[in-house]
Amino acid sequence: MHALENVVENPLTERALGLLRCPSCKGSLLPGALKLECSSCQISYPVVKGVPVLLDEKKSVFRVSEISMEQQKPPPRPQLEEDCQTMAASS
Repeated sequence: MHALENVVENPLTERALGLLRCPSCKGSLLPGALKLECSSCQISYPVVKGVPVLLDEKKSVFRVSEISMEQQKPPPRPQLEEDCQTMAASS
């Protein structure tokens, strides 16, 4: 049985998973439902929209929660600024 067979939510291939390492201890990562877990130190890292968020929060100015929330925001609408300008000009 392959490690990724039961993890539909995690689109990483076995090859990609084999290249990734825990940013904290450099251990190998095991797939889970919407997360990767280090086989050595058991730290879990979320997978947001198919992208693993591999941050060692002890050494980073960023937080996983900040990145996870940013990924959930809808994409910006480039047309919105133009619409606001048009509305302001017609007032």
